Amino acid sequence: MLIKQFHLVQILPYFFAGLPFFVTGLASFPWYTQISTPLFIILLVISLVGAFVVTAQKEQYMLLNRIYFAIVLTMLLVLVQNTGWFYSPLLFILYLATIALCLLYSYICGSLFLASIAVLCISYIGRATPVYDFIRIAAFFTAIPLAVVFSREFLRLKENEKQILILKDEREQYKNELERLHSNKLIWNDVMLRQSLATARNFAYYWDSNGAGLPTKLQRDLKRLAKKLDESLVTIKEFEKKSVDETYL
Repeated sequence: MLIKQFHLVQILPYFFAGLPFFVTGLASFPWYTQISTPLFIILLVISLVGAFVVTAQKEQYMLLNRIYFAIVLTMLLVLVQNTGWFYSPLLFILYLATIALCLLYSYICGSLFLASIAVLCISYIGRATPVYDFIRIAAFFTAIPLAVVFSREFLRLKENEKQILILKDEREQYKNELERLHSNKLIWNDVMLRQSLATARNFAYYWDSNGAGLPTKLQRDLKRLAKKLDESLVTIKEFEKKSVDETYL
């Protein structure tokens, strides 16, 4: 069951590319004009209520988050559809939605969503202003490189976060070394992980040395466990040398 849910969580964002076709197909029915406004209001209310539900989660349920994002995306598509679609003054919302898809999920998801919008908008290219209409469609494709820039900038800021914390440390006086370590989440988590692995390794070595009466398979597994824990501690040490400021080592 968990495996099926995991696969659904992974592939669900790729189906977001079908939402523009779904909304456009829905709008092609003659009775859509009667339900267009109530439909948007219902989706808006669900999105607002869902925002409180998603943010109040004690544990993050990825499937619920993706379903909520699909509802929000459908609401935005309905809004753009109701205000003129290709000629809507709110068309830029879909541009921002493409960037959000790239940043939250993957560039492939964003590209597929963008391609579906472009396919639907091609039919709106008129004979009077074909160049202008083509430029409007082509402008959408700048969302992908822009999302790449935002993603790289975000990662750069996260990489420099430890340096920002260190600069902050230099302006503040800490009561002791433990408080200084705890102020930096990256360092504190690194210390706690290293301590837990070292404790587990010591237990493995102890039972390996004093487990003469243990089953042969268990003794072999203890040796493997101790070896793997040693390798993990070496990996953490290498990470600290590359990523952690020397004042914390």
